[in-house]
Amino acid sequence: MKRNADFLLYPAAAAVVFAADQSFKKAVKKKIPADGMVRVKDFVILSNTKNGGFACNAFEKDRKLVRTVTAAATGTVAGVLSTTLALTGSGEKKLRKAGLSLLTGGALGNLADRLRDGYVTDFVTFTKGPEKLTQLAFNTADFSIFAGAILIVIDEILEKSDD
Repeated sequence: MKRNADFLLYPAAAAVVFAADQSFKKAVKKKIPADGMVRVKDFVILSNTKNGGFACNAFEKDRKLVRTVTAAATGTVAGVLSTTLALTGSGEKKLRKAGLSLLTGGALGNLADRLRDGYVTDFVTFTKGPEKLTQLAFNTADFSIFAGAILIVIDEILEKSDD
């Protein structure tokens, strides 16, 4: 089994996601005041929002729990990526590896925020769509985590259809 290319490619992809996420958040903090907003398009607002909890600020008052669970989940995802890389050959399970890379990079981005700042900086809000969606703010890490999960689900569906 040839693994060398995968052992470089997928962790590098996670590192790029992490770096992009941190760069965007740094730019938002520099350009938009705390709790400030800038309408970009008819359906998108950029903001500088602090999220001390999970999604929708759940458990915001228990920051230690949020940091601990975030660290555990990030470690688990990174471990699954490492195990998948170790157990599969180069070119195998590309969607799963790409999905895990996006999940890992996004999870590391949000974990870094929580450890450094005590909160995650969210900065994208949609003004159109389901009401629940318009009440949430997102960041690059969130989008990467979502996209990674979608890739893993697609990989799982394709794998089951091959059986």
